Amino acid sequence: MIYHYFKVAFRNMRKYRNQTLVSVAGLAVGFVCFAMATLWIRYEMTYDSFHKNADRMYCVYMPDIFSPTGIRRGRDGVSSYFTGQLKSTFPEIANATTVYPVNMDLEYEGVNHKADMLFVDSSFFSMFDVRIVEGSIDFLISENPENPDSISKRKVAITREKALQMFGNESPVGKKFGMNKYYYYEICAVVSSLPEHSNYPFDFLQISNGGHALVELVPGIDMEAFEKKLYEYDFPQTGFHNIKNISLTSLTSVRYEEADIEREVKFQHIIIFALAGSLLILCTLFNYLTLFVNRFRIRQRELALRTVYGASGRSLFAMLSVEFIMSLIVALILGLAFINIVNSPFRAVSGVKLELSAIYLESTVYIAVVITVALTAFFLTLAIFRRRTLNAGIRGNKKIFRKASIVAQLIISIVFAFCTLVILKQMYYLHSSDLGFSLKNRGSVNMGGVDSESTELKILNDKMKQIPEIKETILEDLPLLPIRHRSSRKIFEWDGKQGDAEIDIESNQITKQYAKFYEFELIEGEYLSDEDDEKYVLINESAAKARSSTCFSEAFFCCSGILDTIV
Repeated sequence: MIYHYFKVAFRNMRKYRNQTLVSVAGLAVGFVCFAMATLWIRYEMTYDSFHKNADRMYCVYMPDIFSPTGIRRGRDGVSSYFTGQLKSTFPEIANATTVYPVNMDLEYEGVNHKADMLFVDSSFFSMFDVRIVEGSIDFLISENPENPDSISKRKVAITREKALQMFGNESPVGKKFGMNKYYYYEICAVVSSLPEHSNYPFDFLQISNGGHALVELVPGIDMEAFEKKLYEYDFPQTGFHNIKNISLTSLTSVRYEEADIEREVKFQHIIIFALAGSLLILCTLFNYLTLFVNRFRIRQRELALRTVYGASGRSLFAMLSVEFIMSLIVALILGLAFINIVNSPFRAVSGVKLELSAIYLESTVYIAVVITVALTAFFLTLAIFRRRTLNAGIRGNKKIFRKASIVAQLIISIVFAFCTLVILKQMYYLHSSDLGFSLKNRGSVNMGGVDSESTELKILNDKMKQIPEIKETILEDLPLLPIRHRSSRKIFEWDGKQGDAEIDIESNQITKQYAKFYEFELIEGEYLSDEDDEKYVLINESAAKARSSTCFSEAFFCCSGILDTIV
């Protein structure tokens, strides 16, 4: 009997091949979009979840005006003294440490290696499940106790995986390698590593007394009360420059919540992409069910004859179900084939470090969930028709079902179009927003501390001018905009007038030639010259608006112009 059901289902799929092809292709594409996006979301949301106390590990955030969210992990790095004070001041904190990741280019016996160096303090091993496999703990002892951050320390620990890559089966302990011609390191220990699925992966460990502050809380505390207590606590100025307004973020949520993390695709866009995939699946299913019900009407005579010849409602139900299941199975196979095709570009864009077999497995799980939901909806639809008899149910509910299906597809299409429009508008905004200066076709060369007046740099400048594609070059001791290493100051009064609140002003020193190179737009006033006194500055429109909104009582601008950018 099952063989007969499959035979009838195959004949109907071939008879209505255009409808079957459209439905199966739509389901397959929807499966791929939904499965890959869901896999990506889950990957992003499980960073550092492998730690034994991951639910009690938090990153310490402090106010930072340069961050889009107004807070940042360890503004310019906090000291181990600060984390020590955190632990001693708050009994809710079981462990505290500082870590700081750096990507490095290393050289050993003429071969270059990419590596992740993690600067840690001695409390690192109390929080993280990292063990010393071979060697000594000397890499956690500074060679210059009076200045633990001095360049005299050279000892590091290496992971087993990196040691095998660089030195093969030889013991790495005692071996030395270089980082450019100025720095050399000696390996004194081999340590176990953390999975790459971490915010702080590493190939090497080196001592440092500063970085991002991480804390591990004791079990069972009242998080809301503790976070309020921590936020309101005003630390003494000695040692940490009057740090206050501290907040915590779970270590497992840093990856997808922090706006400062550089990524190819924003986390919100991944969610929209997953939503688009699910909407495509829903739209295809509604379309398929609508066509399926319409085909019931066409097949009324066939179904009636089967009933006359003794076919029960249950057998007709099973026959129709087999046809739907076959369509889903074909869509699943086609979807897995699509996943194999898009696997390489997907991993390149997403950064998901999973083997193809693992991607297949997780994708199959997500698709299986969708198939289960689709089968449930299909069986409910057939059950409704079967309540009166199959054919009578079809005749009585045909128009209602068709109208409801069309309305559902229309709503889904509108939501799908809205998601697409949001992504396109954000992409357009990112690529065409007026920043007040121009970055297009401009770049900078960093010579690693070489003075702008050096002969070496002037020779390089002359060589670059000879390249036909380069239109203009300037020698400036400032990097490409936007400037990463920035400074700020608080403004309490403007031209002697007190405001309702202080303003954080970012400041940078530039030259007129530099402003011309980036095509700064002068809105009012005039540019400064070398003869102007240091008290004269240029401000941007944001600073002017902040001054007005903070009510500085019609204070007179003490600058000689306004720039439409941060300078």
